[in-house]
Amino acid sequence: MAQFHPNCPAEVAGALLDRIVGRYWERPLTVGAAFGIVADNYVRHHLTQYEWLLNDISVPRDEARRLVSPRVKATLKSWGPDTKAQRKAAHALGTLPFDRP
Repeated sequence: MAQFHPNCPAEVAGALLDRIVGRYWERPLTVGAAFGIVADNYVRHHLTQYEWLLNDISVPRDEARRLVSPRVKATLKSWGPDTKAQRKAAHALGTLPFDRP
């Protein structure tokens, strides 16, 4: 994960890895796909006002997702590699499969 998202805070990285490993995946995924699903969910629910929009002011789910989407995308992008070489290396590793034993 450090190769793909070197700027992800360590405490968040640990939480994300726990969720990736602890989740039952119905179909085989790449590590990158599993991370993307879990990270998007984590950022939306824990690092934006998504829950507040849903629960406190009753914004419909799709609208709440639309409103927080720029923040989610910016956060995930900020965790990524900084240089072109790092991005190329991470992309090359992105084809590794992730299967639960």
